[in-house]
Amino acid sequence: MIGRSFVQRLGWRSLGALVVGALVVLSAAGLSDGARPAPRASNHARATVSVTVTVGSAFAFAPSDFEVQPGDTVNFAFVGTDTQPHNFLLVAEANYSFPSGAGTSTLLSYFTHHPPLVNLTVGSSPVTVTATFTAPHLGVYEFVCTQSGHFASGMYGFMGSGVMVTNGQAYDGPGGPVFLIGGGIAGLVILAIVLAFVIGRRRGSHDEMPPERLGYPEPSQQPPKLP
Repeated sequence: MIGRSFVQRLGWRSLGALVVGALVVLSAAGLSDGARPAPRASNHARATVSVTVTVGSAFAFAPSDFEVQPGDTVNFAFVGTDTQPHNFLLVAEANYSFPSGAGTSTLLSYFTHHPPLVNLTVGSSPVTVTATFTAPHLGVYEFVCTQSGHFASGMYGFMGSGVMVTNGQAYDGPGGPVFLIGGGIAGLVILAIVLAFVIGRRRGSHDEMPPERLGYPEPSQQPPKLP
């Protein structure tokens, strides 16, 4: 009786709309699971941007993460604030990062075979050096200092081209788990509606109030007499 009353109050049209909507959510969950969002740079007009990275005695780049958009003209400034020599080499290969324990020889060997997108050096005295480059295609690009022991001390960072980067990790949006949760909830709603309807149909006759309880005489079970 509960299921039938629920369906009657809801109305068949509303019930159908709710079921269709839930199925759409489930379909979106299946199609969107693990999918990356559309690149933010898809409709981006090429522009000229300025980026400054500073380095000092702390053996760290500041900032260690920054973002550009593919095709931008980047006016880059590398600022050294002390007399310690440092360099800035930007990897030209998207989504490549050095192992955390990589030594100076590993870094230099890599750049010998893969020329960097940017290669700047500061030292001897506080100085600013500059370079201009075109932001590469969508991806995350690591930059490092190849001075002996500097990379191991934390002198590395990441440039996101068309993606946001935080601590070397690209932001992908909510991703599959959120869609799976939404799809699961929609599935439970559909299941609850179906069960309520089925149970209501099975229990309908059992829960109906007898006619005599409503004040009507119960129809006679005797066959009518023939004249």
